[in-house]
Amino acid sequence: MIRIAVTADDYGLSPGVSKAIIALANAGRLSGTACMTVFPWWPEQAYGIAPLLDQIDVGVHLTLTDHAPLDTMPVLAPSGRMPSPVHLYRRAVIGAIDPAEIKSELNRQIDAFEDALGRPPAFLDSHHHAHQFPQIRDVVISVFLTRLSAQRAYMRCCWDSPARIFKRGVHPWLSLGIALSGRALAKRAAQCGVPLNRGFSGVHKFSTATNYGALFNKFLRHQVDGGMIMCHPGIVDDQLAQLDTVVETRENEFGWLASDAMPQAMAAANSQIFRLSEILHERAKPADYSRSRMKNVTPHDKEVENQTGTIGQKLR
Repeated sequence: MIRIAVTADDYGLSPGVSKAIIALANAGRLSGTACMTVFPWWPEQAYGIAPLLDQIDVGVHLTLTDHAPLDTMPVLAPSGRMPSPVHLYRRAVIGAIDPAEIKSELNRQIDAFEDALGRPPAFLDSHHHAHQFPQIRDVVISVFLTRLSAQRAYMRCCWDSPARIFKRGVHPWLSLGIALSGRALAKRAAQCGVPLNRGFSGVHKFSTATNYGALFNKFLRHQVDGGMIMCHPGIVDDQLAQLDTVVETRENEFGWLASDAMPQAMAAANSQIFRLSEILHERAKPADYSRSRMKNVTPHDKEVENQTGTIGQKLR
C-alpha cells in the first residue's frame, strides 16, 4: 500500500474555498491543507479549521505574490501589492529582492497562523511555489530552521523525477518546469535536514474543459510512499472571483474529490491517504484519514450544506 498525502491549497482565500476544504477534510478526502494568512478575515477563517488540527496537517501557504502583504514591503511591494509570480521569479533570479524584507513578511504570516490557532504550522509551502525561487528558498529554509525544526514540521517540495512526470503525461513540460525549481530546494533542504515530501504531482492548467477525475487517476501513477498530490478545491463565491484567476475549476475538483470515484481511484492504485507528518516521522499508527475511513459526500448534498452552513454562521 502506497501512502500519499492529498493536500489542498489556499484555505482562507475565500469562504467558499474554506468551506469546501473543511467538508472534504471531514469526509476523509484530504490529509492536509495550507492556509493563506495575509487576509484581514484570516482570524475568522481560522475558527473553521481549528477543530481539524489534530486530524489533518494544517500549514501556512506563504504568500509573496498577487496580494497585499501584512506590513509594508517597500522593495517587493512599493504599491502595497506583491508582484505576479512571473515578475517575482524574474526579480529573484537577478537578485532584485531584499531577503531581510521577505524574511520579516514570512515571519509575520507564520505569526498570524500561530496567533489564530495557538500552535505552529505542521508544514510550509507557498502560493505559486514561490518558496522554491532563487534566494527566496534560502530565506524560507532559514525561517523553517529557526521556528519549526523542533516542531516535527516539514516543507512541501515540487521536485519529482522527470521520468515519473513524463510517464504520468499530465502537462509534462509545465510540471517539469515547476519540478526543476524545486530541485535546488530539495538539495538545500537535504543539507539542512528539512523534511520534505518524497514525490509530487497535481500540476495542471486549470482548464474548465478538463476531466479532473481523469487527471487525478494520472496523478496517482508512479507515486511513491510519502508522496503528495496537490489540489485546489473550492465553492465559487464573489470573493474568490475577485481575488484569484482559478475559479470554476475549483468546483470541478471539489465535486470529484467528494464523489465515490475518489476512494475508488485510491483503492485501484493501491494507495492510501495519509498525513505526511505521520510518514516522515516514522510513526507506526496510520492517520485517521486512511482510505478505509473515507465517508461518502457529494458537493451539494444535505450533509455538506449543513456543515458549511454551520461554519458560515460561526464565521459571521
